[in-house]
Amino acid sequence: MKKVSVVAAAVVGVLAAGQVTASDLEFNGYMRAGIGANAAGGAAAAYGDGGAGHAVGRLGDEVDTYAEIGLGKSVYEEGNTKFSIHTRLSYATKEGRVDRQGNSMQRVGDGGPWDSGNTSLREAFAKGDFENYTIWAGKRFLPT
Repeated sequence: MKKVSVVAAAVVGVLAAGQVTASDLEFNGYMRAGIGANAAGGAAAAYGDGGAGHAVGRLGDEVDTYAEIGLGKSVYEEGNTKFSIHTRLSYATKEGRVDRQGNSMQRVGDGGPWDSGNTSLREAFAKGDFENYTIWAGKRFLPT
């Protein structure tokens, strides 16, 4: 239940930063889903292990499912100064997935349709953009 509370708090934090209209809210995402078969009737082979030209992300070369939803909101903007907050939630199935962020993925295990996957609050940060520099504080997901 704690995982749901963290996710809910992140989403509420973005939405509670002021009145939200379609132009105020930044939404982005990414998703991939691979399929596979095994002639012997077992699990599909995951070739996306990074070896011999088989890298995860190469179209059609993975059997896992991975999805991200990113939300951001500008909370202050005047002249060359802008402050914003950002979150990114992700879901991944266990097949072939290598999580390079260590313990950021949390196992889902409620017996429901998402039982075989992992969720993560990949990003939760505040950012300040100024004329010649940018600063940020929080957790950022910078893919390797």
